[in-house]
Amino acid sequence: MNEHSEEMIALLRSYNLPPESWVYGSYCRPLSGTWFRVPGATLMQNTANNSPYTYVAFASRLARVDVDASELDLVSRPARNK
Repeated sequence: MNEHSEEMIALLRSYNLPPESWVYGSYCRPLSGTWFRVPGATLMQNTANNSPYTYVAFASRLARVDVDASELDLVSRPARNK
């Protein structure tokens, strides 16, 4: 799993989210707030015309069962303290 790129940090900031957020992606389909409801989720649209369709940010890492149930994949994580 990769640490956030500068582009991902900029995307998080554009949604007023901290760089400590965990980012997952929906590769199966675009997500919509009208039907995708996971507590604490912030949907971030991918405007780069590449996968994933939608990024989803959370304040902490999701449990594997929640990742699988939501059909998400981990895209990037916060940097580790050095």
